[in-house]
Amino acid sequence: MKSVLDYLINILDKQLDSYQALLLLAKEEQTLLVKNKYTELEAVLEKENIISDTIEKQDAVRKTCFYELGQHFDVDPETITIPMLIKLIQEPFSSRLNNLYNKLASVINELNDTNQNNLSLVNNSLDFVQHTVQSIIMAFMDNKNAYTSERDLVTTVKPLMLDFST
Repeated sequence: MKSVLDYLINILDKQLDSYQALLLLAKEEQTLLVKNKYTELEAVLEKENIISDTIEKQDAVRKTCFYELGQHFDVDPETITIPMLIKLIQEPFSSRLNNLYNKLASVINELNDTNQNNLSLVNNSLDFVQHTVQSIIMAFMDNKNAYTSERDLVTTVKPLMLDFST
């Protein structure tokens, strides 16, 4: 059982590193969203996907450890949790596991908060784009009736187009 606990603590430590890296990227994403740097944002999102895949693989290993520990302690592996394990195991493992659990919970909570803020920023940007498109359409419709030829209309509406390249 000692080797399984060592392995679990090792994998949780790696997950903590992965979640911390994901948090840094989420904060970088937030900065890029505020600055409207969408080209750079794409690269950050790719890095986030790679780290998310790594976390998924680490989680599979964690579940394997939980399965083995669940069998050892006669607990359903599907319901076993880290706080439950902390109560079942002895020192020094319980302290190490408790410490990792608290750090993981803190980083994951901060990551969730940052992701919620990023979602709000994205939604605000989408609302702005929708409002801008509706304004362009309304200007087009208002101006359409004032001109006699399509050529006149095109030269009037073209300046209303927005440049989103920045």
